[in-house]
Amino acid sequence: MTLSMAAPATANTSAESPVKRAYTQTDITTVGAEQCDLPVEERSGNWLCLSDKQKQAEAHDAAVKAADEATGQQKQTYCTSQACWSRYSSVSSNFSSVGYFGFGPYLLGKVNVYFRTDLRRFHSVSQPVLFRASTNLSNLTMSGERFTYPRFRPEGMPVSAGTTFKSYSQLSTAANQLVQWKPSGYRITDTTARVGGVVHQWSWQKQGYPGTWYVYGKSVKFNKYRYGYRYGSVHYLPKDPVRYGWRPLR
Repeated sequence: MTLSMAAPATANTSAESPVKRAYTQTDITTVGAEQCDLPVEERSGNWLCLSDKQKQAEAHDAAVKAADEATGQQKQTYCTSQACWSRYSSVSSNFSSVGYFGFGPYLLGKVNVYFRTDLRRFHSVSQPVLFRASTNLSNLTMSGERFTYPRFRPEGMPVSAGTTFKSYSQLSTAANQLVQWKPSGYRITDTTARVGGVVHQWSWQKQGYPGTWYVYGKSVKFNKYRYGYRYGSVHYLPKDPVRYGWRPLR
């Protein structure tokens, strides 16, 4: 895997990070996504639209290769018009999504996001966590958090009062630069969830345009056993497994 030179990056381990965690909102609105049925020339303000199912599948295969994963490894894959998930085994799965963002009648760029999460007893390792855009961007943030899925919250909620939250930020990214969460991705241990998962969010800004675009993806859910966590089938997904949109700066 070849990574371009980047601006200085920073890591943050606080749940009070300025990163807005869209996946914690119980009443989620996808501001910026509601215009996706309109032709580009008829759109106004900020928007972000994900691709169709076929393009998601094509991008997923490309993401696996870009991450230097063994392409011959057996896996189950499930794709929607918003994202794809693959389950390699009871302890390994991944996620990818591709979309386009813009402002008014202008298409500003294409974005690809990806993560793979391996389970080691009660420890999860998301590596690599990747981002690529077709245009220069600023203030890219990739965040990660462990989730629990109680019956009364099918969309999930952070474990341990948000203490597993971590983020990785980069001040600027060049067009087509493959950005990886360094040095070793998102790693965390938690034993509290009966049914758990991992969620990753990517957010970025474009110089000269207002606000922040974002997309988040949730992993396949995993169940707790005395010897550790194990993934369910590739279709074992939570409510709102992927979401995307735009937020004004605050």
